[in-house]
Amino acid sequence: MSDVSVRLGQQNALYDPDRDKRSNMSDAHYHSLMETWDYENPVENDERIVEKRYVHTDFYYNDGDTSVQKKSIKDLGFLTVTVPAHCWNDETPFAELLFHGYYSASNPCRFIRAILLDVELLKAIKPCGKRRNGFTGTDFFHWSYDRVQSAILNRFNVEESSW
Repeated sequence: MSDVSVRLGQQNALYDPDRDKRSNMSDAHYHSLMETWDYENPVENDERIVEKRYVHTDFYYNDGDTSVQKKSIKDLGFLTVTVPAHCWNDETPFAELLFHGYYSASNPCRFIRAILLDVELLKAIKPCGKRRNGFTGTDFFHWSYDRVQSAILNRFNVEESSW
């Protein structure tokens, strides 16, 4: 388990550049999926701008009108959407859309499955629970795929999984 801190009563992993590097390896596949869903010409959140440093957004689309938080996670067999509890409870603005994708341990460049969710609709759905990631020590809220059907805007290879 990595080093953790407590924020807003929730345990979260300290920043790990190796974990971030693995997550960013899937950016090319993320961009191609977003294009197939008609989200083109992304602008990456520039955290050098103070106002944008503490927002839970990775990319903007439609001239900055649509914000997306990209979560790229190693597949461990869970058919769930997960969000770090400290982010979800934070008063910092969360993106309008959540891209949640799982990549295989053998290839972090490609997603096995991914969904794009409307965050406003997701916030209205009670999480199935909270669990701690045994590798990072981070507390996560999680929702099963079947519980978030109303918030799903697009999906990739989810139909081929067992839910």
